[in-house]
Amino acid sequence: VVSIGYAAFVDCIKLPRIDIPKSVKTIDKQAFRNCDGLTEVVIPDNVTTLGDEAFYAAEGIETVTLGKGITAINNGAFNWCSNLREVIITGHTTSIGDGTFANCPNLKKFTIPNGVTHIGAGAFSSSGLIESLIPSGVKIIKAQTYMSSDITTVAIPDSVTTIEEGAFSHSRLISVSIPNSVTTIKYRAFAVCEDLIHVNLSDNVTSIERSAFNGCLNLKLISIPGSIATISSRTFENCISLESVAISDSVTLIEYGAFNDCKNIKDVYYAGSKEQWEDIEIEKNNVDLTAATIHYNSPKADKSTYTIELYPEEETYTVGVGQELRIACFLNRGGTQVLNWKQPQIA
Repeated sequence: VVSIGYAAFVDCIKLPRIDIPKSVKTIDKQAFRNCDGLTEVVIPDNVTTLGDEAFYAAEGIETVTLGKGITAINNGAFNWCSNLREVIITGHTTSIGDGTFANCPNLKKFTIPNGVTHIGAGAFSSSGLIESLIPSGVKIIKAQTYMSSDITTVAIPDSVTTIEEGAFSHSRLISVSIPNSVTTIKYRAFAVCEDLIHVNLSDNVTSIERSAFNGCLNLKLISIPGSIATISSRTFENCISLESVAISDSVTLIEYGAFNDCKNIKDVYYAGSKEQWEDIEIEKNNVDLTAATIHYNSPKADKSTYTIELYPEEETYTVGVGQELRIACFLNRGGTQVLNWKQPQIA
C-alpha cells in the first residue's frame, strides 16, 4: 500500500486507531473524515502528502504528530477537530493551508515552525489559540486567519506587508503593534476586537481600508501616521471608548462615518494648522470627531499619562500619543498580557 485513497475511511466513527505502514507515501483527501473514534494520530516520516480535509471533523482526536516527510499541512486537514489539544511537527513544514486548524476550540497552544512562509486563509479561525508568533518568512496575513479565535497576543514580523480582510476580526486580541513593513490593512482586519485597547500603527502604512477597526469597543486612543492621506469610511465606527485621536497633516480626506458613534472623543491632536484642518474634506457622520477639542500644530508626541496597576504597587509612565508602551507580565501560561489598563489622562 503506497496510498490511502480519497475518502477511504470516511464516516468510520468507531475506528479507534490507525497504524500507517512504512510503504505509504500519500494520505488522500478526506481519507479519515468524520472518524470520531480516533484520539491520537501519528503520521510517520515516510508520508509526504497529507491531503485536503484528511481528518476533517474527526472530533475525537486529541493529539497529532506529523512526521518529517510532511512539508505542507493542506487545506482543512484538521478543521473541526474540536478536541484537538496538541500538534507536534517534527519536520520542516513550510505551508499551513486554508482552514487547517479552524474550529479547534481546545487548541490553546501551537508553535508555527520557523520555516513556514505561507499561512492560509482562516487557518486558525474560531480556534482556541491564545498566542501566536508569526514566522519571519510570512509576507501576508491572509483573510480571516485568526478570526473569532481566542488569540490575545500576536507577534507580527517585519516581513509582513499586508493584513487581509478580517484577519483578526472578532478575536480576543488585546494589543497589536503593526511593523513598518506593513503598507496595507484591509477591510475589517481588526473589526469587533472588543478587548483591543492598544494599536501601534506602522509609520509606512498607506492604506487602512473601511471598517478596519470598527467596533473595537475598548480602544481609547489612536494615532494616524503621516503616510495616510485618507481615513476610510467607518474605519473607527463604534469605537465607543475612543477618547484621543492624533491625526497627521498628511490627511486630506476623512470619509463617511469614519468616526461615527465615537461619542467619547474629547481631544484631537492635529499636526497642522487650523487653516489646514479646515481644508480637510470631512464627510458626513463624523460629528463626534469634529465636536471634540482640536489641538492644532500638535506633534505626534503630545504627552499622555497612563497609570497601570502593577501589583503590588502602581507605577505611572508618561509617553506620547501613538507611542508604544508595552507592559509584559509573564503569567503561568507563558502569555503576555496587559493588566488593568486605565483611562489615559491628557497632560
